[in-house]
Amino acid sequence: MTKSVGRKNFSYQNANPLFVVSNLETATTYYCYVLGFEKKWAWGVPEIRVGVGPEVTSSGGSFEIHLINDPAIGPSGTSFVFFHVVGVEALYQRCQEHGADIYLELEDRPWGLKDFRLVDPFGNRMGFGEVI
Repeated sequence: MTKSVGRKNFSYQNANPLFVVSNLETATTYYCYVLGFEKKWAWGVPEIRVGVGPEVTSSGGSFEIHLINDPAIGPSGTSFVFFHVVGVEALYQRCQEHGADIYLELEDRPWGLKDFRLVDPFGNRMGFGEVI
């Protein structure tokens, strides 16, 4: 049980997961081609960080994934992020058609989600699910 430490004077607004990759161009292409994201921005000369994400939806939901290829951070690794989506079946079909490495097929889960999981070319894992 967590002990309350007083009045909550803050609120969470958004999150931007960071994925370390070994090839920024390949990663950017993957996220845009397979997941339908768009490149939002790039930083560094040469580029060492790129922001990718979906277009802002009519419900206002938006996020960015920061793809990083910076020797100061270290080698690519295995991160995991789970995304709550609307239209998970259409996203699953897109990922299949674009050659995503899906390691957990789309199914209804006993915890009330229809979801699937994939891994990008650098070992980062993502789950996508929709409430059923």
